[in-house]
Amino acid sequence: MEISSKTQKEAKKSNMSVEEMAVADLVACGWGQEDAYITVSHKGRTWDASALKDHVAKIASSPGFIQRVKDKNRSMMLQNSDAIREEIQAENADFFEKSSKEYTLRELIRARDAATIGSPDWLKINQQIIEVTQMKRDEIKEEDTTIHFFLPLRCYQCSLYEKEARKKEKGRD
Repeated sequence: MEISSKTQKEAKKSNMSVEEMAVADLVACGWGQEDAYITVSHKGRTWDASALKDHVAKIASSPGFIQRVKDKNRSMMLQNSDAIREEIQAENADFFEKSSKEYTLRELIRARDAATIGSPDWLKINQQIIEVTQMKRDEIKEEDTTIHFFLPLRCYQCSLYEKEARKKEKGRD
């Protein structure tokens, strides 16, 4: 079996054999320690159960093995949380898109086109279209009522300053 130099360096760095590192990776993925060891090393199938358990326990108690399992678990947890976050964002985007007034209006227009002209359903759908359109207009009106204040660049150009100056002049007279 050929192993990449990157994996060999990583195993050497963590003071483990490549087989032990592979066993640690399988354990991090949820395999049992004995099953992972037998699968990777192709040894231990015919061993006594206690001998296999002792040998695997010795490997699993090494600091490099424990750290490798922790690192892999953390890595998988981060990948899962990223995937879950993306899924939630996609669901939220779909929800907000479907709950928008534009989407509702499009769906109502499709329903109106499918209904028979002049039927009670057609009239109800038209009424709903009018209500949604009115809601959109009300929303636009709220945005248009914003008041903007512009201040003059110099004090003597301000109407308040000029008014106060006139009062002072009248007071002197």
